[in-house]
Amino acid sequence: MPAVTFRQDTCTIALHLEKLCELPVANVRKLFAMMLSEPWNNEDAIQRTDAFLNEIVPESKDLWHLASIEFQNGWRLVRNKRSHAPDVVEKLNHNKQLTRAVKRAKAQYERWEKIRSLWAEAQQ
Repeated sequence: MPAVTFRQDTCTIALHLEKLCELPVANVRKLFAMMLSEPWNNEDAIQRTDAFLNEIVPESKDLWHLASIEFQNGWRLVRNKRSHAPDVVEKLNHNKQLTRAVKRAKAQYERWEKIRSLWAEAQQ
């Protein structure tokens, strides 16, 4: 798991970059501002964060694309959704799993995009 360590005044912060998407936007913004407040002290952290974000965003987009393809190939039409027949229930469960996977992948991609935009905004 890629982690960066940066400093601001007397505070030292170890940040696991993969966990950024779990933090609230305000906290991510504050962490980026802290990291960029002393660029001469945090050169390595800034470079590694930039490289990580430039790598994770296309990767998450690819995962979303793969989930979409799996959804398109695996989703099955069910005529009577209220039927309790085992094959219908199985198809419905499979369709729900595919739908959830696509939604989760899309949300993850959009979150990384937002974090990358916050990074670009913080650098200006």
